[in-house]
Amino acid sequence: MDYISRALVADALSQWRAHVSSRSTVSPLRNLTATQSAIIELEHAHPSGLAQLFAGRATLLSTLVQDRDEYAAAALRGRLILDESVAVATTTGMWTAALVVGTVSWEGGEMPLLLRPVSLDTARQDDLVITLRHEAFLNPVFASILRDRGGPSDLASRASTTLEGREFDPRPLWAEVREQAHLFDNLEVGERLLIGAFDDPEQRLLDDLDDLDPVIGISDVVAAIAGDEDARATLAETLPRWAAVERDPFTERGVGDLDDSSFFVLDMVALGRSIAVDAPPGSDATAVVAAIAADAAASGRTALVVGGSDAA
Repeated sequence: MDYISRALVADALSQWRAHVSSRSTVSPLRNLTATQSAIIELEHAHPSGLAQLFAGRATLLSTLVQDRDEYAAAALRGRLILDESVAVATTTGMWTAALVVGTVSWEGGEMPLLLRPVSLDTARQDDLVITLRHEAFLNPVFASILRDRGGPSDLASRASTTLEGREFDPRPLWAEVREQAHLFDNLEVGERLLIGAFDDPEQRLLDDLDDLDPVIGISDVVAAIAGDEDARATLAETLPRWAAVERDPFTERGVGDLDDSSFFVLDMVALGRSIAVDAPPGSDATAVVAAIAADAAASGRTALVVGGSDAA
């Protein structure tokens, strides 16, 4: 890929990131004040329950919130958090239920700072079992904002250091964030404890773009979308004609009983061509997809299969 192509892709990625950011929703990762997501406040939870929770033991919500009226409201929110977490995990494979340990606020908005994933299970009489996982991560939304303002890019990687001592200690990380106050107006770190389902689809997409940044420009398809005429010409090249041939069953690509047209698709993919395959009614498109994935695995390549619907 030449300099012009790299520049076109870089400009396009910048525009795509800005577009995604402009369409961001009011998720609890972005604004705790404005979000309508269910949140359980634990700042005033019973000390014995908090000690049990931070020791990594399964803890009943009723042990944390012992006032009857407050528990009734927390139990309702807990069921909503569990339902949302399961729904997101089913569609994306990501578990979003977490305990917020500290928040950060400036210019009237407040967002989670440090998060620790929690396992949630139903218990007797609508109670909820909460188990703190041995993980910790910086809010990716805040990490992105901090990078954009010239803050340290490695702060997110140091979130796991809060788990390295004999006891979990978020205070050094809070102190590091407070040291970035010059980058924000009236930055404050609040020592709050909250449980919720912290999903942000737009931020997940932005994180994926960042993770793929070193390799995404290699794609002819991405370069063509970005306006690279050479990449468009490459994609427009006529495919070779395919013909029915006798194939050695011991050297065939893929898996399953495929016809010649399916083998042609496998050959083109193996050659690195970017193609769109029209599967007419009655054809076994699933078998072709399975064969492509199997051939990629056998060849040491990576294949991602994305269904056209939630039911696919």
